[in-house]
Amino acid sequence: MWWALLAGCTIIFIDEQPQPVGDGDTDVTSDTDTDTDTDIDTDTDPTDTYYRLISVGTKHLCALDKDAKITCWGDDEKAIDVPEKQYSWVAAGSAFSCGVTDDDVECWGADSPGDTSHPKGVSSVTAGIDFACGLSFTDEVFCWGREDFSPAAKSAIQIDAGGNHVCAIANEDTDMGLADGQWVCWGDDADGQTPPTTLRFKEVSAAQGHTCGISSDNPLVKCLPQDINVKEEFSTIASALKFACGRTKENEVQCWGFEYHKAPQVPDRLFQFLAASASANWACGITADDGTLTNKILCWGDEVPNHLP
Repeated sequence: MWWALLAGCTIIFIDEQPQPVGDGDTDVTSDTDTDTDTDIDTDTDPTDTYYRLISVGTKHLCALDKDAKITCWGDDEKAIDVPEKQYSWVAAGSAFSCGVTDDDVECWGADSPGDTSHPKGVSSVTAGIDFACGLSFTDEVFCWGREDFSPAAKSAIQIDAGGNHVCAIANEDTDMGLADGQWVCWGDDADGQTPPTTLRFKEVSAAQGHTCGISSDNPLVKCLPQDINVKEEFSTIASALKFACGRTKENEVQCWGFEYHKAPQVPDRLFQFLAASASANWACGITADDGTLTNKILCWGDEVPNHLP
């Protein structure tokens, strides 16, 4: 298993690293406030496509299948109008989406940050509000769409956009005073999102207003600026606007709420992928592989868009 940058969410690969083709994310904060559990999709019929990864935006969802095709669904017509190309990665943002093609990045939608120069060999991208960031295969960090959005880490093993801020798990950089596994953040909402520099992490998931990470010393989760009392050990996490979820090594998903918000009800299924919207209250997962060439995307939360798979 390996993991990498998540687009407003964190995406986990169970079997193999994606090769180059040929190899939360967000809108403005929702006004919806709720502390009640929400109905979930209980349809258990599988889709007829095998999905490798998903990314959750504010009002849309995108998925990459085994044939290197991206399909998007939801209420944002421009963000789900995918150019017909082969892709190795997908990221859903505020009102746009991005995909990694053969050594390039393609973005589409009303709030697309446009094209950018980037290092050779892009491995992944993450999308926020009017901006995106990416990682190269040599761990180089790059961002575009906002002129003042200078990364706090030049090299990282993972990055994630949380709406108006980005967090990364940095590689050692003596010039910038960073150590291996250090969690760093930058952007408009970065204040209070960074833990003590002595702590080390292996994964981070950012959302609008908070960020969660998994310690590299143990599988326990730390969230900022409001920490949580979660004792379970997770292999990956995904942060939404008012809650976060973690996936255990047994592929079970558990969620917890922030402040007075309750955690949403999660479908009683096993999941091999997990993603959440960084600025809305919904999350999705891909059901665990049952040995067939099909699987199912299930979503939960109180702001799940219409027209999902």
